[in-house]
Amino acid sequence: MRNLVIILALLPLLFVSASSAAGDDSAEWELLFEKEGIRSYRRTPEDSKLHEFRGEGEIPVNAYLVLAVVRQTDRAVEWVADMIEGYSLGYRRPDVELVYTHFDLAWPTRDRDYLYEESLHYDADQKTFTVSMVSTTDPKMPPREEAIRAELFWSEYSVTWIDETKCWATVRIHTDPKGSLPIALVNLVTKKWPWTTLSNLSRQSQMATGYEAEEAELRARFPIN
Repeated sequence: MRNLVIILALLPLLFVSASSAAGDDSAEWELLFEKEGIRSYRRTPEDSKLHEFRGEGEIPVNAYLVLAVVRQTDRAVEWVADMIEGYSLGYRRPDVELVYTHFDLAWPTRDRDYLYEESLHYDADQKTFTVSMVSTTDPKMPPREEAIRAELFWSEYSVTWIDETKCWATVRIHTDPKGSLPIALVNLVTKKWPWTTLSNLSRQSQMATGYEAEEAELRARFPIN
């Protein structure tokens, strides 16, 4: 059965600022499971019945390459579950990109799409890149008849440099798919999303080609000593 997971690409995670877009950090994380070195967690923010999910694990590729994969929205269809369309609508300001993504969900569930701002932040002290995402509106891309416009409260990908052969990756998401899907079903299905996303991201980073230019640009812009 096809995965009904509804996400941003991105995640292009998308995102107000990476350091300030966090949700309710007072809530404690609950470990759901660990598989193939990836841990999946959830928690429930005080102001929402929808769970927030987090995944984390080591990826055997350098941080620049993983970040290059995350930031190329037009290729996210190669590794993001159920995504059939994804592209940039341009930059609103430096390092803040307007992104559209569309997900094909199994019948009888209607497709979902997202329009969000994606921001890039680099913490030189922690050697961590964060791609953050948050839903927005724009006349360039009004809601479409073929999909329900879902809401991304916020999401992020964090990639921390370890060395040239590996990095530590974390993904977090808090989203409302809208429509008539029961909250319990949304929470049940979305709990698999962090593991699936990091697993696919790791595979894409190790096997895919064509990211060399983006990786080189990131190395030149954010040198790690």
